[in-house]
Amino acid sequence: AARLLARSKLNVIWYFMFGGPGETRQTVEETIDFIANSIPRKHLVVCVSAIRIFKGTQLEKIAIKEGQINENTDFLKPVFYCSNDVQPEYIQSKIKWTTENLPNCLPLEDIKIRGIKKLILGLTYIYLKLTRNNNPMWVYLIKMNNLKRKA
Repeated sequence: AARLLARSKLNVIWYFMFGGPGETRQTVEETIDFIANSIPRKHLVVCVSAIRIFKGTQLEKIAIKEGQINENTDFLKPVFYCSNDVQPEYIQSKIKWTTENLPNCLPLEDIKIRGIKKLILGLTYIYLKLTRNNNPMWVYLIKMNNLKRKA
């Protein structure tokens, strides 16, 4: 799929959720290797280091069985799952390496933009629409990320 998408003219965004059931250090390494070697730099890659658990889902049952939560867990505040076979810190260090070394990779936290950055993005969006630029907004996240690295 990655090779086909690389040859296409489609704008592509890839989402990777690390830490799901069955995740191990080996599967994290395999995913990082895939991101680094198979995804074109023109595609945006977003990495997430944990998976939110929702009441009544299969993931809730798995988390209870693994002892990460219990039947009385309060889901009013977000509760996250990470496989018992890999430490969250290990996943976060791998995501950090990926986002520091591959300009098209962003951790989800960098996309949650607030304040002045949000205003700048809004103005950029208006400019792009006025100039009839039809690229999706996230294409410019890669370019801004490259500029941030050079600064």
